[in-house]
Amino acid sequence: MTTENRAAFARRLGVERSTVTRWAETGQIVSDGRSVDVEASIQRLHDTGGARPDVAARHADTRAARKAEKSGNDGQPAPQANASDSIGNSYQAARAVKEKYNALQAKLEYERQAGNLIPREDVDFALNAIGAAVRARLEVMADQIGPILAPINDLDEVHAVLSEHLRGVLASIADDLHHQESSIGRNQA
Repeated sequence: MTTENRAAFARRLGVERSTVTRWAETGQIVSDGRSVDVEASIQRLHDTGGARPDVAARHADTRAARKAEKSGNDGQPAPQANASDSIGNSYQAARAVKEKYNALQAKLEYERQAGNLIPREDVDFALNAIGAAVRARLEVMADQIGPILAPINDLDEVHAVLSEHLRGVLASIADDLHHQESSIGRNQA
């Protein structure tokens, strides 16, 4: 008589340990609580139809594929039980992708209706307008501040004049930003 613990017996048959525990509880295998009589249990499962070899083989292949993916498997594809399993899995995967896409679309539609999303065209337009305003202010800055700074010899006074002029430029840029933000808000309403 060969005995194994439930985990080893589960690996032998390619089933989960919980399945072996359930079989022991329902009397489908010969077990003393911790160990399983291998030959007697296999015979009893065969006689009662308790173990389905096709299901066990499919689950064993799936576990082997997962294990191979985790260990690297040198790029070799995992074996599949049969073509119908791969078709079923690809159908399920495609359906899951479709459901996820539909959920994302519904979420986007909800956010758009709630006013939480801004159309990309509006954002692009606002960013272009802000960029143009910044560039225009900076391009004329030297022409505006040069004549004022030329006669000044005191470094502290040059610094004060430059600082004041830059604060004015930054304030006008902030106004442009506020204007663009307001125009995007009006477009959403």
